[in-house]
Amino acid sequence: MKNYLTRSSLCLVLTLLAGCFMPVLSHATDIVVKLAQVEFKASPEMLARVEQSQRLVETWYPLINSLLFDEGHALPYADVGIVLMPGFGPELANVVAYASDNTIYISAEQVAAMPDNFQAMLVHEITHINQQYLPSKHQIGWLVEGIADYVRHKYFEKDISATLQINAQDQLTGYQPDARYFYMLEKHGVNMKEQGYLKAYTVASSFLYWLEVNKDKDIVKKLNRALSKGEYTPELFAAYGGATLDTLWQEFIEASKAATLVTATTTKS
Repeated sequence: MKNYLTRSSLCLVLTLLAGCFMPVLSHATDIVVKLAQVEFKASPEMLARVEQSQRLVETWYPLINSLLFDEGHALPYADVGIVLMPGFGPELANVVAYASDNTIYISAEQVAAMPDNFQAMLVHEITHINQQYLPSKHQIGWLVEGIADYVRHKYFEKDISATLQINAQDQLTGYQPDARYFYMLEKHGVNMKEQGYLKAYTVASSFLYWLEVNKDKDIVKKLNRALSKGEYTPELFAAYGGATLDTLWQEFIEASKAATLVTATTTKS
């Protein structure tokens, strides 16, 4: 998305000083936070979230870098900006946040309606700042978003699953509104059988986790490295997972249906 600022923006510049990221789990304590003088007056609740954002960046920006690459891998940027905006306008009315280069843009209007998972959403966007992949001729959007949600759900929310809840008609089933993306796909009756990984986000993150558990424990890191070097091709799934991407997806769907059937049978008994 286009990187833009408006006069009605609250801009935070989080200056991450060099040398403050090792060891991996240490906090970047020397962060300078500057608030611009702007017309948009944030509520006390939003300002509290600004403080949460600072702490999350301090911890998760260097940590994600180590999770996706290796210890000692250079951070893509020395500075991370967080821009809290009143909203994104009609074209992006339902967008909560997005990242562009080293800046995360957050809609105060949308965040106000999702108080419980604000921090998790921000971890997803921080991951995008860490990604900074080279252009690719292949379809990688689903994988980019899948990796970001993989980090969010495995390491932050710690609720990732290696299977989906899939019924015999290859549709998601049994999800509750708090599983927002799964719930939306289920309500729309989306068929997941053919290239369902293209639905990205939590769908792709579960697939990646399944691959990690069943095929190659380092597959996410390997795919991330390939993306960062501009060397990604779908054939890497065969190299790391032992079968083509679409074949692996079909195996994942069958494993998900089997797990869902077992859960349903156990629940009834």
